[in-house]
Amino acid sequence: MYIVKKLATEYNIKFGGKTTPGRKWYNLFCARHPNISLRTSQNLTTSRLLVSEADISNWFQEVKNYMDQDKLTSILDDPRRVFNTDETAFFLNPKPGKVLAQKASKNIYTSAGADDKDNITVLLTTNAAGQLAPPMIVYRFVRIPQNIAAAMPNE
Repeated sequence: MYIVKKLATEYNIKFGGKTTPGRKWYNLFCARHPNISLRTSQNLTTSRLLVSEADISNWFQEVKNYMDQDKLTSILDDPRRVFNTDETAFFLNPKPGKVLAQKASKNIYTSAGADDKDNITVLLTTNAAGQLAPPMIVYRFVRIPQNIAAAMPNE
């Protein structure tokens, strides 16, 4: 609704004499565009937003070249030496609001700026042989400045 209001102001469009679209306009918009629905977007930092498909392909090619050059490809023949790690993040900041997006779309993102997302991450690692490593918890340690720490009660 904010973007619609911004565009309407820029192009001098009115909604029944008002500059802001109302609930009726929104409902009619949704009726005219049944392929769009209200979805929750995911935060995506600027650094991740800038990664292209070509960047990912280049990374895999660099890894392949490294393994070929150092004759390490035999590692891939032993399932105990092929690992995969996946993460589950527990966010400490609120999720973004809902946005309108095409119904068939699977990933909806909201730009979250350049800062990393505040979260605690649990990493689970397994190898191709099915062996599970102990989970790892990753968090960012925040150092409390001395003047604040000195004022805190010792408990």
